[in-house]
This record gives sequence, C-alpha cells and structure tokens, in this order.
Amino acid sequence: MRPDAWKLIWLSLAVLWTAMIVYFSFQAGSPNSPDPPFAHFDKLLHFLFYGALTFLWLRGLTHHTKIYSLIILAVALLGAADEIHQGYVPYRDASVLDWCADLLGAISALVVHRKLS
Repeated sequence: MRPDAWKLIWLSLAVLWTAMIVYFSFQAGSPNSPDPPFAHFDKLLHFLFYGALTFLWLRGLTHHTKIYSLIILAVALLGAADEIHQGYVPYRDASVLDWCADLLGAISALVVHRKLS
C-alpha cells in the first residue's frame, strides 16, 4: 500500500477516535454506576484513550518533527476542554488528575511513535 494511503487511513482513524472521545464526554454519568474494577481505573482509561488519540494523529500528520508539539498541544487542549465540559454534565466531574493522565498518555504515545519511526 502506498504511504499516502496509509496516511489517509491513520487520519480517518484519528478523526473517528476524536469523535468517539467527544461523544463519550457528552454522556451523563449515573448515580447507580458500578464500582470500577480498581482504584483510579478512570486514570488508566484517560491515559489509554488520549495516548491512542495522540498516536493516531501523529501517524496521520507527521511529516516534520515540528508538528509534534502542535499535536501534543491540541490533545492537551482537547483534554482540558473535555474536563471543563464534564463539570457541567450530570453525574460527571472535572478532574485535573484526569487531565494529567491525558497528558501522560499523549507524551507516552509520542515516545512510542518516535521509537517506531
């Protein structure tokens, strides 16, 4: 497969993953939600979801290393906006620690991407 075709696939996946994160951000919580399997499980999910988001965008857009900082900045802003927004969604709350997990996931994805490139 041509490199341009792969870039299009990665970009398509990145857009879909971004839309999925935004969609789930709008979903109200529930007072009857089951307990998580372990403490801070939500931090693990934030780390994985935003790490995957960053990795997909990096694979789709990386032509020059200058774009790395823009992608990390965009993911950081999305994570911050997501947390602020969740403060207004019923049975959800905003958390700086969730945002920190988002950032750690994004930075980890950058490290993995650079190792693979």
